[in-house]
Amino acid sequence: MKHINGFTLIELMIVMMIVALLTSLVGPLAFESLSRSQAKSEVMEVKRVLASASQKAFLLGEKLEIELSGSEIKILKVDNVQLLKQMNFELVSFKPQKFEFNSKGLTQRKIVVVNYRNRDSEIDVIELITGSKQDIVKSRGNNE
Repeated sequence: MKHINGFTLIELMIVMMIVALLTSLVGPLAFESLSRSQAKSEVMEVKRVLASASQKAFLLGEKLEIELSGSEIKILKVDNVQLLKQMNFELVSFKPQKFEFNSKGLTQRKIVVVNYRNRDSEIDVIELITGSKQDIVKSRGNNE
């Protein structure tokens, strides 16, 4: 009688059930990690847009108005109310806020409040445009 090597259907089904169980346990953790990473990436993009608007105001020698509302940022020329840039975000949102960069690229606005992952965070605009401590986001929420 020949001895045939291989797996039975029952053994294969048990292995597939174990793999499915492990995937169902690890999958949500991986998704949460991806979501957290995307939210942080969008916050970094907000910082980049604000720093870029400051530089643009300086280079153009004109005042620029920044409007933040919902999931949208608008950058407008103050003199002729021309829309220069409009961006929408998926995971980041803003309470309605407006401020200006003067013709030197500076602003009186110290803090911009950003909400991501159900948590309000502050971006220090002055630190952002002057280059000191620009990667620090101060958290005001307690939910992670």
